[in-house]
Amino acid sequence: MASAALACGPFFPSSILSDRTVSLKAVPRNSFAFEAAHLAARAPGQAADKYWDEEERRAAQDKVEKANLSPAQALAIAAMRGSSSGDAALLKAAELPRAIALYTAGAADFHAGNYAAARERFAAVLAMPAGDAAPRVLWAAYSLARTDLALGDLQKAEKEFADVRHLAEAGAPDELGLVPASLGEEARLHLRAANAILGAAPIPLTPRPLSAEPAPDPDMVLAKARLSRADASAYGREMHAAAALYARQAAYDSDVGIQSLRAVAANITADPVRLDATIADPLLQKLVVSYALTREAFEAFDMDYSGAASKLKPVATGDGKWMEPETASLLTGVIDALDRAHVAAPAAADRLAALAYRTGRFDLARTMADKSHTPMAEWVKAKLSLQAGDLAGAAAHYAAAARGLPSADMEPDNAPLLVGEQGAVALARDQYVDALRFLYSTKTYWSDSAYIAERVLTADELKTFVDAEVPASRKPDCQQNVWEETPDRAGALRDLLARRLMREKRYDEALPYFCSTQTRNLAQSYARDVRAGASGWDKVGRARHLFQAAQIARKNGMEIMGTEVHPDYAVYEGSYSTNDHVDELNPADRKLITAAERSRVRTSTPSPDLRFHYRYVAAQEAQDAAGLLPPKTQAFAAVLCAATGWMLDAPDGGKRGWSIYQRYVREGAHIPWAAHFGRGCPDPDFDSATFLSRNVRALERSLARHAIFGRRSH
Repeated sequence: MASAALACGPFFPSSILSDRTVSLKAVPRNSFAFEAAHLAARAPGQAADKYWDEEERRAAQDKVEKANLSPAQALAIAAMRGSSSGDAALLKAAELPRAIALYTAGAADFHAGNYAAARERFAAVLAMPAGDAAPRVLWAAYSLARTDLALGDLQKAEKEFADVRHLAEAGAPDELGLVPASLGEEARLHLRAANAILGAAPIPLTPRPLSAEPAPDPDMVLAKARLSRADASAYGREMHAAAALYARQAAYDSDVGIQSLRAVAANITADPVRLDATIADPLLQKLVVSYALTREAFEAFDMDYSGAASKLKPVATGDGKWMEPETASLLTGVIDALDRAHVAAPAAADRLAALAYRTGRFDLARTMADKSHTPMAEWVKAKLSLQAGDLAGAAAHYAAAARGLPSADMEPDNAPLLVGEQGAVALARDQYVDALRFLYSTKTYWSDSAYIAERVLTADELKTFVDAEVPASRKPDCQQNVWEETPDRAGALRDLLARRLMREKRYDEALPYFCSTQTRNLAQSYARDVRAGASGWDKVGRARHLFQAAQIARKNGMEIMGTEVHPDYAVYEGSYSTNDHVDELNPADRKLITAAERSRVRTSTPSPDLRFHYRYVAAQEAQDAAGLLPPKTQAFAAVLCAATGWMLDAPDGGKRGWSIYQRYVREGAHIPWAAHFGRGCPDPDFDSATFLSRNVRALERSLARHAIFGRRSH
């Protein structure tokens, strides 16, 4: 994936907008495993090879071997397996079916190294009538091929490995995945022949247990001298045959088949002689291009190469990353080999276009991309349009690529990446609603969707989008949970809108969008208290409501008014922060961030623009409440005590908390608990403040009357 994702902590949503330049430069590609598994078509009804290692296959063999047998027969099998020879094993066969007894005796001979006797017993099973041989016919055929392999009769072994597949096609059950295993074994024979042409040491033919997967092939010795035309042709034929068999094995999703193809590609690309001998072959061409394309690069910030003592001098790639010189040499070597072979119409033009783009050969990338109209080719064309500054052209090619998905040629994970990049391009074109529509539809880029919804769209634009395209969640009292990879996005976006409307004091509009009944009730209480604290003749009553609103904002501010991304990061429940704020992005992204987007971001900035901004809102509401109270009351001190405590851990080092405390010192009365002001604050005594306030008002009215009478007496 080209999009950025945080490297530590719990699950974090991926992001494209946090580093737009790198994300949009990155070349589209599949994993090597995907490419290898799709070099050959999977036959109808073909099941995946379900055994990943020798231990799994051996456990399955023990289980299958005893299926449909009585306990006594199962014990006989175990006893035969422990015998030192086939003859000794047959003495313990008891009442086992003849095919099972012969096969098990042959296995005992095989493990004892008596290959001639083993071959005779396996052949005897295959010579039996079809019904009689059925329990072990495929096992015997595979073991016969391996026995002839051990005897050095490679031609017989090759034919017999093919017979395994013919028997399976005729209906013989393959409980142990011997069909894909036979493909790998036969492929090794062709690799051995190719190795011999190079003059390298022969690949060992050491027999392995029936349950063992054929191991990936060892590295072949480099061909130091150029091959003759005849030898190059013969080498190419053998490598094609090996790769074709491994490709069929990989089509079963066989990990060994995939890793063997990786070994073949690595051996070919490690030596220009081998590369030149094979690059014109369409299958091998596709294999080595895919292998080169999937070689990993790294981000520029992964390692520090600035030191003079650094031995590694990274090579810049066309997709904005870096790679080791060895990897860069491999990539360019494949392209150079294609040039030497004058391959005008490569088998994988779209892959080659991506590879050329990655190596910085942009003219070749354009030429190859124009030869194909696959999703990958259109994707490369979009990258080239972006490089030329043609946003409209890029959008058109992205749309063409998206129309081709899903595709058998592209890994499923590429689909959300493609749509995400469409969203980034739409944003660069100031098409804000379209950008949100793209990113929200991917189910992958939630933090990017939230950034556009919260900071780029106006509240009215977002409300219109949600009303038209984001129906209310069917889950009762749903709650967004970013720690899950499949959160309730509809509920999350509606909650985001509700919180934004709350920040803009559009309380009545906000309430219906809250997903959780509990959160909706808290927001409703908050709105009621804010309104009650804003007007009325009873100042103490207003102060009580303002302080209640402040308490809700402090305790539940994240849920009712917190921002999804910067600065509060409700997306991470406030536990983490990331550089997804437009002013904190990579400076290189400035070409992709328009002045209009920046203006909208400034307009939507919460006040104050500080992490956990609702705590500051709560503290200000508490201070406003204190302004409505008689300064010498306990309630005045308690309200400011709470506000001070809320600000003690503020990013400014507690300066705001200190300022609030100083207000208490200037205006408030001495109280016993002032030594711990800001911690362990008591509840405000609003009733006493009300009593005092009424007495003060009565006294003021009385003094006013006396003053009036006094003026009249004069």
